[in-house]
Amino acid sequence: EIGWHHDSNGWWYAYSTTEYYKECWQIINHHKYYFNPDGYALTNWHVIGGKDYYFEPRAGHPLECALYVAPEGEQYIGEF
Repeated sequence: EIGWHHDSNGWWYAYSTTEYYKECWQIINHHKYYFNPDGYALTNWHVIGGKDYYFEPRAGHPLECALYVAPEGEQYIGEF
């Protein structure tokens, strides 16, 4: 089924009946997400392409990119 799915490992998004996003940024319903190599939406702090990002947990909902921290320490909400 196309759309969001959840299991004990986290959230993933199927964009067809047989495929889901892996290791990429995606904008879904105006929200930004990053999916790991296994296809799960990231949580908490991660370094992607040499940049620090925080993905804010939301109870019962996939995790949206909430914060990007530039090398100089500047913080940007929802940037990627």
